[in-house]
Amino acid sequence: MFSGPADYAIDLPSSKKGVVPVVFKRLVGFEVRALRQISYCAAREMAWDGAIGLPAYGYLFVEKRSDTEPDLSFNVVVGAAFFERDMDDAVAAEWFLSGVWLHPSVRGRGLFVAALPEMEAAFGHFAICGPYSESFKSLMRRHPEVASHAVENLVVAAG
Repeated sequence: MFSGPADYAIDLPSSKKGVVPVVFKRLVGFEVRALRQISYCAAREMAWDGAIGLPAYGYLFVEKRSDTEPDLSFNVVVGAAFFERDMDDAVAAEWFLSGVWLHPSVRGRGLFVAALPEMEAAFGHFAICGPYSESFKSLMRRHPEVASHAVENLVVAAG
């Protein structure tokens, strides 16, 4: 997941209003803009081409933060999981998690595992596409519930 320190500033999307973490078939709104902005961060760090298309499908990792006073709290989108539909007929899943990006300050804090039930509720038993980073492989070794989503586990036997 993390390839090295970023050589650029990362301006994370934030909102005083509540943020709906599941982005499903949306074309506009704060959540879609946030998902696209996070996709640009992922593309830059991981040397991917482009960003997500519209309509957007994904899951936003959100943290409530405040400057100094609790009344001044706001929701900050600290990462996202990107979903695509029907990528491979040989895989017994309708949805595919094609990438995950978390801001370096929140990596390793269990956000992905904690969000897994909500992502499963929204996208069913989705497949996680490779290639898997060493960090993600380590996560899958520690959490069988995550590993059960690996593409290799959902390939349908040809027959």
